[in-house]
Formats: sequence, structure tokens, C-alpha cells
Amino acid sequence: MARILLVDDDELVRATLVAMLQSAGHQTDEAVTVVSGLNQLADVAYDLVITDIVMPDKNGFDLMLNVKQRFPALHVLAITGGGDNGVVLSTAEYLGASATLRKPLESEEFLDVVELLVG
Repeated sequence: MARILLVDDDELVRATLVAMLQSAGHQTDEAVTVVSGLNQLADVAYDLVITDIVMPDKNGFDLMLNVKQRFPALHVLAITGGGDNGVVLSTAEYLGASATLRKPLESEEFLDVVELLVG
């Protein structure tokens, strides 16, 4: 079982991903904004951060850069359904994402990537 932080502003996406992660046996915390996610990272030791890239307050790039600076060994899975997916995901990889996925997510592929990163 891994402790995972999921940061996404879309309530339906969060609920769906939390259900998938919990059914796979992972303890999952949620954050609606990058700022709240960063606050949670200060208080809890996580095994994985999953972040959306396109969000209204700050974007997932801000979160990834902060995570890589403060917790260099912590894996980040970047997900997006917004903007030019190819450019956004390539940028996420360049900034240090351990893996990237496009929304809508396939549950099997999503869980396989999560297991690879926390395994």
C-alpha cells in the first residue's frame, strides 16, 4: 500500500481516481488546488504525487518544480486533458515528471503506471 496525494481541480476526476486507487489498496489524499497540495506535502510523507497540469490557481508545473526541489526522490505522475496534450506532457517530462498520462484515463493503464512508480 502506498500513500498517494492526488491534486486535481475536477471533482469527478478526483472521485474516480480516488476510487480506483483505494480499490487497488492505496491510501489517497486529495487536494483541489496546487497551494493546498503543497501544504499537504509539508505535513505528510507521500510515496507518489499525481497532479493535473491545467488548473485555475497555479498549474501542475508549479507543483512538480516544488516537489522536485523539496523531495527529489518523490515520483510525480502528471495527467492532463487540457491544452495541447503533446506539448503539455512533454514539458511535464522535461520538468521532472516520472510519468505522464492523457485524460481520459484508462483505469488499467493508470493503475499499471501507479504500481510501477510506487513498486
